[in-house]
Amino acid sequence: MEDDGPGIRPDLLEKVQEPFFSTKSGGTGLGLAICRALAWQNGGRLEIGSRPGEGTRVTMEMRLARDEAPVEPVGAMS
Repeated sequence: MEDDGPGIRPDLLEKVQEPFFSTKSGGTGLGLAICRALAWQNGGRLEIGSRPGEGTRVTMEMRLARDEAPVEPVGAMS
């Protein structure tokens, strides 16, 4: 995802993925922290690149699931 907004100041770039850190009034600071946790838990990664005055790019990579046999629903008749 990429935008052409004001960007993120370099001194804040390292903090934006921390839980409860927000520069927005009334922000919870959980959005990027949740995305980072989901990526890490699934063998992926979250990267944020930004240049003040030019915008920000957020890249999230996830592992593909392995092919596994489908799980049969409980109570299914064979």
